[in-house]
Parts: sequence; structure tokens; C-alpha cells
Amino acid sequence: NPKNGTSRTSQACDRCRIKKIKCDGNLPSCSNCSKIGFNCKTSDKLTRRSFPKGYTENLEKNL
Repeated sequence: NPKNGTSRTSQACDRCRIKKIKCDGNLPSCSNCSKIGFNCKTSDKLTRRSFPKGYTENLEKNL
């Protein structure tokens, strides 16, 4: 963020995402996980909701 000189991590670790807390993305362990001695892990795959296969085609067909 240019306002306050902080930068955002591209993806929060799994624990920070579940707890919905800010993750600094430090490696090998973010500061939140380091404080409690938790094994910091970031899933490789971003979970993203998408439409089921063929959903868009069915909508277009119904127009």
C-alpha cells in the first residue's frame, strides 16, 4: 500500500486464512504462526468458485 509503505502478500497462509487474520507472508513461517509455534503452510492452489461445466452454455441456449 503506497499510503503507509506496507506491501501485501500474494496469499495468506492456511492458518491466517482460516482465522481471517492478516498474514505477513514471511518465509518459512509468518509472524502469526511463529508466535505460537505453528507449522506455517500455504496451499499451492487458490480456491476459487467457478460455474459447473456447461453452465454458461446452458444459459446461452435458453436465451
